[in-house]
Amino acid sequence: MKKTGALLLGLGLLAATPAIAQDAAAGRQVAEKVCSECHFVDSVDFKTSKAPGLLAVARMSSVTELSLKVFLQTPHAAMPAVALTQRELDDVVTFILGLKGNI
Repeated sequence: MKKTGALLLGLGLLAATPAIAQDAAAGRQVAEKVCSECHFVDSVDFKTSKAPGLLAVARMSSVTELSLKVFLQTPHAAMPAVALTQRELDDVVTFILGLKGNI
């Protein structure tokens, strides 16, 4: 009986683990390819008058995983439509949230 309980606990932990972990390095690559036209990827400086650097975005108190995902999937007049796969979206969000550690 103890072995069965341990097996079920192990299976439960595996099920709770995402099948594909977010990858900040891959998120950086996507940001450099997709976002860098308007945003600095590594700087708080402004590339244009409308687009803060991604480090400045990370510093915003309102920035969370959920707020970034919603924002990046919602059309905005000031931002072109960005078509990211779910994996790319997760990776970019992980990258931006990781920048908070650089503050």
